[in-house]
Amino acid sequence: MPPSGFCQFITDPQNAVHVPRILFADLRADRDRSGRLAGTLPYTHPKHIESCIQQLEEGKGKKTKTVDREHSMDLFYRTVNRGFYLGDQTGAKFYPFPTPDELDDKYHAWWKSASMG
Repeated sequence: MPPSGFCQFITDPQNAVHVPRILFADLRADRDRSGRLAGTLPYTHPKHIESCIQQLEEGKGKKTKTVDREHSMDLFYRTVNRGFYLGDQTGAKFYPFPTPDELDDKYHAWWKSASMG
């Protein structure tokens, strides 16, 4: 589901599980040569995430999957890909995350501290 579609879906009061508004990040899911989640990403249960992605790609059953209910904020920023989305039934807004070059050049001190873990 694209981010705007997900916002519409998850904030729809007709769904058994819904929220009035949602903020979420587009997270990296880099893969190694064998197709598994890259070991450099700080996911505690990568096989579960891979399974959820596969189930969603197959398009059968659920439209969404909860992949990590107890995520630690340690190294969270390292997993952000394009940015953050905020949305509800009226629409979605996108807040871009700086590119790797911007993080290294413009925000080096913050990036270094946010990447420590």
